[in-house]
Amino acid sequence: MRPTLSHGGKYARFDLIESDQGPHHGSSTEVRRSTLNMEFPRGIKQYDKIGCKQLMKSFKHHWFEGKPFNKAKVEAFFDNVANFENP
Repeated sequence: MRPTLSHGGKYARFDLIESDQGPHHGSSTEVRRSTLNMEFPRGIKQYDKIGCKQLMKSFKHHWFEGKPFNKAKVEAFFDNVANFENP
């Protein structure tokens, strides 16, 4: 997982990448993590409403294929212990 920060240093989004992929080259900053920390935007700035919305947008895109959340999908995700184990 690679969170991306904006030019202003705020949280922008995250991408899933292969562990052997080379470093990102561009104007944004990258921070590599093996797990998704849902508090990441708040670690950068205590209150970042847009950053938290962007985190959920990226999460929904990668784990739910961009489809709307529903109670059954969310419960199935959080009930699956494998989604929370370190690799």
